[in-house]
Amino acid sequence: MRYLKALRQRLEKLPCQPAQDQRYQASLTALQQAYQQRCTAYPAEQSLPEQLQAVRWMLEELRVSYFAQTLGTAYPISEKRLYRALQDQ
Repeated sequence: MRYLKALRQRLEKLPCQPAQDQRYQASLTALQQAYQQRCTAYPAEQSLPEQLQAVRWMLEELRVSYFAQTLGTAYPISEKRLYRALQDQ
């Protein structure tokens, strides 16, 4: 539910801050691509390690941090933390 609220806030802010939205989305796209590359390194029949599964939720928290700051995040999150988590895989 929280992620849907975050999406609503993003849509409300979009007309006022389109350039900032684009910057944030570019950052998220790069992180999502890095995440997908890590995921494809594992065979389809093998489940992903818990730490890598956690990265997916970290991406969602970063999305909240970027687009719906007033909702707050479940834990401290940043691009740097995500890249570090991906490198540890």
